[in-house]
Order: sequence, then C-alpha cells, then structure tokens
Amino acid sequence: MKRYSPDTNNSYDLLIVGGGIYGAAMAYTAILNGLRTLLVEQDDFGQHTSAKSQKVLHGGLRYLQTLDIRRVMESIRERQRFYHLFPHQAQPLPCILPTQGYATKGNEAFYLAFRIYRLLERLVCKKKLDANRDKRPRLLSRDEVCQRFPHMQNRKFRGGALWYDGICLEPERVILGLIGGAMRLGCDAANYMKAGPIKRLATDTLSVQLQDTQTNTVHSVSCKKIALCTGPWFQERMLEAPLPKALAELNLIRGMNLVVPALFDSATSFATKAVSQAGSRFLFTVPWKTYSIEGTDWQECHSREELKEGIEQTTEEFHHLTCGILGFSGTDIPVLSRHIGLVPGCKKGKEEAAEQILSHYRLVDLEGRKSGDILQVLGVKFTTAFDVVLKALQRLFPKQKIQDILAYDNLPQGSPAQEALSVLSIYQQRYTGILDPGQCQTLFRLFGIDSPAIIKKEFISVVEHRQPVSTELFYRGLANHCIEKEMVFHLDDLIYRRIFPDLPGLPDKEIIDILADVLREKLGWTQEKRSEEIQSLKQRQQNQ
Repeated sequence: MKRYSPDTNNSYDLLIVGGGIYGAAMAYTAILNGLRTLLVEQDDFGQHTSAKSQKVLHGGLRYLQTLDIRRVMESIRERQRFYHLFPHQAQPLPCILPTQGYATKGNEAFYLAFRIYRLLERLVCKKKLDANRDKRPRLLSRDEVCQRFPHMQNRKFRGGALWYDGICLEPERVILGLIGGAMRLGCDAANYMKAGPIKRLATDTLSVQLQDTQTNTVHSVSCKKIALCTGPWFQERMLEAPLPKALAELNLIRGMNLVVPALFDSATSFATKAVSQAGSRFLFTVPWKTYSIEGTDWQECHSREELKEGIEQTTEEFHHLTCGILGFSGTDIPVLSRHIGLVPGCKKGKEEAAEQILSHYRLVDLEGRKSGDILQVLGVKFTTAFDVVLKALQRLFPKQKIQDILAYDNLPQGSPAQEALSVLSIYQQRYTGILDPGQCQTLFRLFGIDSPAIIKKEFISVVEHRQPVSTELFYRGLANHCIEKEMVFHLDDLIYRRIFPDLPGLPDKEIIDILADVLREKLGWTQEKRSEEIQSLKQRQQNQ
C-alpha cells in the first residue's frame, strides 16, 4: 500500500472522498470494474463512524415484522457477502430474544417467521453466498435459554427465539483489506489528505484541491466523477452552490455503544426490551472478543462539535439501564470505553432520535444533475455498504456495465479463499515452535493469508533456526509491516486501527514503548515527538 502522491498521477475517472467502509467498498468495486480510481481520507482510514458500531452484520429478520421481503433478502445477501469476503473477520453471531405470551412475542409467531426466513435464506444463500448455512434460526426451550443466560432463571418467559446475525470483529481491518486489495489492482489512495473545493473545468472534467496534512502541500487533481462517502461530513460545503434540499433537511443522530467486561459466558447476543414513558425499544448485549458491547443509545446531535456533549451523564444512565434490565448492578461493572458515531437522520415530526435515523440510503447529486457527477453517498448501515456503493457507481457511470464484485473471483487483501479455521490450523502447525498459538491467531486475524510473507520477512532470523519469536520481536515485526505497508503516521494509527483495533484501554507499557520506538526509527521522530505521541495516546484514553 504505497501512499498516493500527486506527482505520479493527477487524472482519474473517479475520486472518492472518505475512507470508511463506504469509501473503501466503493474503491474496491470501482477498480474491479476498470475505473481509474483515487481514494482520499482527511484523517486515518476507518477512524470514525465505521468502527463505532456494535459490529453486527444484520441478517434482516426484523423486516419480517412489516413483511418487507425485499429488505430481508437484501440483508441476508449482504451478511453472506461479508462471510465470503472476510472469512477471518466475519463470523456468525447467535442472538436470543426471550419469548412471552401467545401473540407476536410468542413461540408461534417466531415459528412462522423462522419458516419464512429459512425459505428466503435458501433462495439467497447460493454459490459464493453459501457460508455458514448450518446456522439456522430455531426456537429454544426455557431451560436452553437459562443455560446460556443464568440471570433468566427466576424470570417469567416461555422460551427463546434463536437466530443468526453476523459479527465483524474488526471493521478497521476490513477497511484496510478493501483498500489494500484495491491498491494491488491499481487504485491510488492516501490518508491524511483533505479534499477541498470542487470546481467544474468542463462538461466532463472536475478539479479538486487536495491538502496533504503530512507534507503540508497542496495539489490539484482532475476527474470525471466524484463520490463523497464522508459520513457525518455530508453537510460540508464542497461547492459554491447551496446544499440540495435532500441534504439540508437532514440532521445528525449520535449512536453510542459501551464496551464492558464480558457479562455472560455465552458467546450469544442477548436482546431485551426496555420500556419507558417515551416508549419501548430493544437493547442488545453483544459478545465481542473478551468483552460485551451494550447498545445502542441514540441521541440528537446538532453538530459534529457536540459529539461528546453530555456524554458522561448519558453513559451512566444508559449503562445503568442496560445492567438493570439484565439484573446486574451498573455500579459494579465498569465501562471500559465508548464507541460513538454519527449517522444521518431526518426529523419531520419524529420526536425520538432512533425514529429519525434514515431508513434508506440516499444518493444526492450536489449539482442537481440526473447523471450524478458529484454524488453524496449517504449510507446508514455498515452491512449494506457494498449494495449501496454498487448503486452509486451505476448512477455515476450509467454507460458502463458496473458489475457486483461477486462477478469477479478477487478477494480483498489477506482474505482466505478457504475456510478460515482450516487455514489458521495449517499456519499453527507450520509455525509450531516459532509462534505460540496466540501470536499465530493474532497475525492471521490481522493479516489473513499475508501472514506467511510477513513471518518470512520480519522474523527470518528466528524462522531459519526454528526459534521462538519473543514478544518484542513479534510487535516490532507487526509495527514494521504496518508502517511500511499500511500508511501509519501516528502511534494512535498503529495501535487502535492496525494492531489492536478498538482496544478498550491501553496496551501494556512494554508494548507501547516497543511500538513507539519502531515509529521513531522508521519515521525519523525525535525523542520529543515520541513522548508527545505517547502522551496523546494516554489523553485519548482519558477522553474515552
């Protein structure tokens, strides 16, 4: 992943602004379809909303409540797509909702819903989308629910509805895999590069100013089309013309998820209903690595600058609400970190923030042209990113036959074509005595099938003699690779979006020192710069 320099190329078919899941998915789809593509991100890749969710890949079961069959099938397809593209990062997530009564909350209603859902899965899950077909929804007895969730033992309920969404363990690594895969096919990309004003030079030519915040230089590039995958920056003025009404009428909704120590031994998501004067809503406690994620709390947010306004009080209230419903004391369970992101909403008479969230994506041309030369891509869900960017590209390039990425045999960088656990088992056997099981698992989760090449390059001195890789050598090797191949400029980049994605807290001081030393050596930092980066890291943790 060699970072883009305007000196090498300044003319493209497509400029993508924004390096979250939508920008990364679009870059990968565009380059597969033969478009000369440039992706720029003003901060680090995957730094904002894309990494701040509950990590869930929704399978669309909830849309059966309104008999929205199209959206059910769309959700199934997009969940399966993640299984296919990222088998080392995406895996099935069992979810349980206790059943009560004999109406819509009872076993009978879920039995019928599951029959329909299994039929729809059979229609969708074919060829490349057939992974994890054994994970089928079913009803559980009361005892089966209590085995997974002992806190339900003394509560009144009939049984449980079990279904399978998916979970994306590390969205940051998924984004890097897409960008890396796109760059291997010829896409250019750069983080820490801010796109400035857009100017139209001719009927089919646009000019954009790019400010490289790493070199403090400004360049211009020309392109035929622009896709703005900028998340909560959708109202930022990129043209002299006023914002289209379809954007101006929107507001921001803040979503907050709380990372806490694992609340249950079961690796199952637990759904429960919270009832208040304002109404009722479902809360989910999702198992993630060795933690649980409580979510999601939704609040109106008037601007990006107000992202953390009142966050301490909101955190305390939401944490105690969730723990209280589950039968725990919120005081006894610490909040380790918060995942906070912004999504687009539209008020229009709706009082509750959760109701204001856009139910569908929007593609808005900033010039008001039907052709969509400058397209603001407003996605709402992580899961449906590939479907939305395909539609966006088809609108941007109507004369070209833009195909779904499933029409191609390529996979993102690092993604194995075989079953992930089988590949990991092969690596663990191959590197027995060199990497311990934990090191091998970490390496594979982060880099997938690129792991052997990384081992050969970074650990060659011990590999040749079949000696064990020490902790220091292991993390020095990971840091070397990320700095050379993944555009790392800050200690924060390296820790929270490369090696320890979304870690709630700080790594051990020993590891921080190792990583900071490698950055100092590779990037030519002074000792003062090294100290500033470590202090900035600690400040980040305090703000969490």
